[in-house]
Amino acid sequence: MEGALTTFLGLFIAAIFAVIITWIFNITNVFPPEKNLLNKPLLEERLTPGWFSVAVALAAGVAGALASIKQNRESLIGAVTALALVPAASAAGIAFLSKDPYKGFGELMLLSINVITIILAGAVILCFDDKASRR
Repeated sequence: MEGALTTFLGLFIAAIFAVIITWIFNITNVFPPEKNLLNKPLLEERLTPGWFSVAVALAAGVAGALASIKQNRESLIGAVTALALVPAASAAGIAFLSKDPYKGFGELMLLSINVITIILAGAVILCFDDKASRR
């Protein structure tokens, strides 16, 4: 439970920082309104969840489960969060700040897909490990 709370707190902080930085960039005219961040290719990629997003989340779930099995939780769990969760949470914050709730909810959908896929992939790996250790 503590790990889940830490993860959700980290995601919330990432989204808040994305909103704050985007807001600062907007008011200081670093990114003028006509050069909206939502039109950037890297952010556009995150706005449309697809098979690549699922593959990344699967890989992150497998990596997290293997790290848990090998008792090397700290390093890989951070990588899982950075790879699959933080970009989606940050992009959602940017989309909502840019007053585009459609894209913001798309990002939240990607975040949900990633969380569910990571949990399922991790559960499958841990189940196989449990069965292998019983033999």
